[in-house]
Amino acid sequence: MAGVGDAIGNVIDRIFRGYVVDYLDFHWQSWFWPAFNLADIFIVLGVFMILATSFRAENSRDKQSEDSPSQTIDSVNK
Repeated sequence: MAGVGDAIGNVIDRIFRGYVVDYLDFHWQSWFWPAFNLADIFIVLGVFMILATSFRAENSRDKQSEDSPSQTIDSVNK
């Protein structure tokens, strides 16, 4: 939810100011990284968290199907 709030904050900045306030601007010699703000950081972190939890859910679902009760009963009957 933090990512949604931050995205809305960026939209509000864009509407009322005409631009998004970016305050983290890194450069070294002639190399420049695009400027970003705290909202951008939380949006990216939110996407990573969604991806990580979706992969974790898939893995736990696969493990549950491997340990299904029918397989356990079949192995006990053998």
